[in-house]
Amino acid sequence: MRVWLLFWVSLLGGFTSVEAQEKCRWVNSETFTLPTVPDSLSLLEETIKVSDESGKIYGFNYELSSNTLQVIFQSGAKPDSVLLCYQTFTIRFDQPIARRTLLEEYDSTARFKDTRMAELPAFDFREELFPTTNLYKSGSLTRGISFGNTQNVFVNSALNLQLEGDIAEKLKIRASITDQNVPFQPEGNTQQIQDFDNVLIELYNDDFSLTAGDVVLQQRQSEFLRYYKNVQGLQFTSNYKMSDMWTASSQVFASIAKGKFASIQLPILEGVLGPYRVSGPNNERFVIIMANSERVFLDGKQLKRGFNEDYVIDYNQAEITFTPKVLITQYSRVRVDFEYAERNYSRSIIGANHSQTNGKVDFYMNYYQEKDNRNRPLFTDFNQQELGLMASVGDSAELARIPRIDSVAFDQNRILYEKITETDEQGNDLVYYAYSTNPLTAHYELGFSQVGAGRGDYRRSSQLSNGTVYEYVPRLNGQAQGDYSILSQLPLPDSKRMVTAGTRIKLNEHEKVYTEFALSSQDQNLFSELDDDDNQGVGVKVGLQSEGRESSLFKGYIMKGQTEYEYNSTNFNFIDRFRYIEFDRDWGLSQQALENAAAEQFFRAGIGFEKDALNRFDYLFHLRNRQNVLNGMQHAANWNLQLGDKIRLKQEFFRLNSKQDSLNSDWIRYLGDVSYTSKIFVPGYQFSVDRNALKSAETDSVLSTAMNFQQHLVYLRSNDTLSYSFLADAAWREDKAPFAGKLLDDTRAFTSNFTFRKQWTQHSLSSTFTYREIEYLQRDLPSELTVMGKLDYQGSLGKNLLRNEISYAIGN
Repeated sequence: MRVWLLFWVSLLGGFTSVEAQEKCRWVNSETFTLPTVPDSLSLLEETIKVSDESGKIYGFNYELSSNTLQVIFQSGAKPDSVLLCYQTFTIRFDQPIARRTLLEEYDSTARFKDTRMAELPAFDFREELFPTTNLYKSGSLTRGISFGNTQNVFVNSALNLQLEGDIAEKLKIRASITDQNVPFQPEGNTQQIQDFDNVLIELYNDDFSLTAGDVVLQQRQSEFLRYYKNVQGLQFTSNYKMSDMWTASSQVFASIAKGKFASIQLPILEGVLGPYRVSGPNNERFVIIMANSERVFLDGKQLKRGFNEDYVIDYNQAEITFTPKVLITQYSRVRVDFEYAERNYSRSIIGANHSQTNGKVDFYMNYYQEKDNRNRPLFTDFNQQELGLMASVGDSAELARIPRIDSVAFDQNRILYEKITETDEQGNDLVYYAYSTNPLTAHYELGFSQVGAGRGDYRRSSQLSNGTVYEYVPRLNGQAQGDYSILSQLPLPDSKRMVTAGTRIKLNEHEKVYTEFALSSQDQNLFSELDDDDNQGVGVKVGLQSEGRESSLFKGYIMKGQTEYEYNSTNFNFIDRFRYIEFDRDWGLSQQALENAAAEQFFRAGIGFEKDALNRFDYLFHLRNRQNVLNGMQHAANWNLQLGDKIRLKQEFFRLNSKQDSLNSDWIRYLGDVSYTSKIFVPGYQFSVDRNALKSAETDSVLSTAMNFQQHLVYLRSNDTLSYSFLADAAWREDKAPFAGKLLDDTRAFTSNFTFRKQWTQHSLSSTFTYREIEYLQRDLPSELTVMGKLDYQGSLGKNLLRNEISYAIGN
């Protein structure tokens, strides 16, 4: 049994200094031949020193009771002047000190005077770093001492400091410094999180801003350049006037990257809320997600993080768990954008941007570079053989693999393998390794990496007390059948760069024309000059936009419109994800179809009329050509209409026709919603259909479908003006899937939801409940039932003297 004693001392506020400063001055030697008062404060006798220009020291007599000093000069050796140095107390000991005297309290008439007086301003003897009343400070400095009967004493510390205010004329400071001395990231179970180790200091005024520490870099004005980075570095922004007509803003930054960007589609299961492991972009099984960098999308809509919201995340384990507020089905599409800690090389980010305007013409330029330092690997020192391999593979990262095989002496406590050589059916020598406990043959220790199904030659066989045993799986028709490999991937250093320049010109009050040119460069292997001829690419965008013009066709409506053309060359690459999350899916393109680079052209034209949020119409026409891959056309329309004061209509329409090589894709989506608004209840009905099919142009048989269903939904919700809110709905849905080239009914599902929320002065109650049944029509699978719900209560007693929170969740 261990006994622990923890002692915490918190130091709040500023810092105190008790060290006196030394005073020195030259005085006439005649001044101190007699006892003289040297200073308005009493002197520290041991600090007094009297000397002349040659450094000779003279004696003295000092009386503390009278605060007088007399220098002793020998006859015939008195200089013209001497250097007097000393330190003082903060008070005068030879004079009385009192807040008030008896004469002030009492007079001869035996009547006491009124002692009430204005409160004197408090004097703070602490010496502060920024002694100004316009600087607001808060935080704590904590020291902790821990010791026990089985360990030595150690000290913990934590700093939490926030500053904001003026430190000089026309100069402000904003700072947030947090240091908790912990080696892990915060838990991702709240919508807003605070990093445990974070330093951010910003000096600014109306003309400039200088930020240092843990900075967030985000793009400014650009059509092609998109990035959002959590880094450690410096960022300087300046706003100034170039002339009487032109105003400008410039920004530069330099930093060390904390991670890399990735976008992953999560494999999900019917009715399972998680946890779901987020893998790396190269199928890495274990990655660390940078705190607050993730963006989770469900069916194209971004979710909110938080225990009382849509999902929680464990950043260290890279696991996402959804809350009962979210319904996960086998048809759900979950995609995660995030930055992960990839620490193979020191990675730097530098950039600059400039924009200027005169009110009618806007001009801007941007530069961004993200690059690994190939000469500074962080954890591995490569030998000449490994460097030579990486220099010879060019951009083919899959070729930069080395076997992890060590020849060791037999040890019964280790998992060892023997080397086996056989001849395959083609007469070729086949070498693989098998687990063995034979002291004569078990001399090899292997390292295995999970590479995905069908990409490796080994699989997990059994779990022993000292580790995992893997076994070799023979290939079938030359195709690997396992998911583990003894080959280890060598990390290749890479770099990304982009330069953009653009203009926006106002033609009149409503119309403007805009253009942008972008040049990108991506080198996937800085060790090799091979395949560098495909590093550069260009992008061009030209458009005309109209806003705020009153419609002559529809009275009371404001018209808007846009026409745009875009071209991307074959090797044009973006920094981070540039388009909306479901852009390629809406064109029927899979990730496999996007692996090969290709030149693309886009044309888009749209028009819209809007009176308010309940009365609006939008139409968009879109063409896309991806060279030798896709040629397609899209139509999209949204129409909201209010009939009288009670009835509201909402309609969404989408149509896609495209050709992919020898395949034809046809897609229709429609959603119609009608509701009636009363003082208390709002009943409504919603019909939605999604018909997508990828067919062979020769046989007209259906090869696959992205989504194919029809759904009827009825609902009843409360009016927004009530003090409480509730929603109850029921939906019947049928999904189709391709079987033998034909679309047949695959599943039939019933789903019902109920939510309720009520807020009082000191209490709040909210709940959600979901019931779902799904039946498989073509597959021999049992029906599934999903029941989940959540109840949350928050309240306080007295004047927030006692606060309590109760949460109950269920998921089956």
